Amino acid sequence: MVKGGHFTEEQKQKLRDEWKIKYANGYVNPTKGLSRTEETRRKISLGRAGKPLSQKHKDALSESHKGKIRSEAARQKQGETLRQKYANGYVNPRQGKHNTEEHRRKLILSNLGRHPNEETKRKIGLANKLWPHLSGEKHYNWMGGISFEPYPLGWTRTFKEQIRQRDGYRCQLCGVLEEDCVGSLHVHHIDYDKANIRPENLISLCHSCHSKTIYNRLWWKELFSRIMASPFLKADYLLRKFYVQKWICSFIASRREVLRGE
Repeated sequence: MVKGGHFTEEQKQKLRDEWKIKYANGYVNPTKGLSRTEETRRKISLGRAGKPLSQKHKDALSESHKGKIRSEAARQKQGETLRQKYANGYVNPRQGKHNTEEHRRKLILSNLGRHPNEETKRKIGLANKLWPHLSGEKHYNWMGGISFEPYPLGWTRTFKEQIRQRDGYRCQLCGVLEEDCVGSLHVHHIDYDKANIRPENLISLCHSCHSKTIYNRLWWKELFSRIMASPFLKADYLLRKFYVQKWICSFIASRREVLRGE
């Protein structure tokens, strides 16, 4: 075979059949049970560098890793390898990039129904003990425990569906349709008051946009209040999207001015 060439599917199938016959007749691979030396691994790594994997190969790798749980030794070894890479100047190619809506949808679907095992729960509990200044009332985003307060009686599925219908089943921030989301749109309280369920205080958001409203609450409150107060922004989502982008740019510019002043 010519160096750098590839086997045809027919040749691959022929080789697979030959190896099956050899193993069926008692053939034992002489390298079975042996570990590759560091030099051999380095050469293999260099030989594969820059070669993109086919989608079929990626799917096969993904399928082979499903349900597998890495040992604690393997995790520590991987962590040590990453630390050495970053210490030597490695830059993550994903740094600064964001997942697409399709990728986010796949991630959400893959995690549906999953629950942390006892070991994971134990580690989360241990982490909370190690950083007590980041939990409960000591967390910098603590809002007095309002997440534990009950919703009023009028907060029903039918009522929330009416708000989504009013908003055209579209996220009022990014414009994505509910049919393109995983699950229903969230109904967000503009003033962050659970007891205030007046329609003008409620707005439909996708999961991604709703998660952004946890921080900078005064800023989001003013933005959503302006959207709800303007019949033009409420009616035209393209105009609203342009307005939101302009609003965000002005906010970033103002933050930079504040930081420069500090």
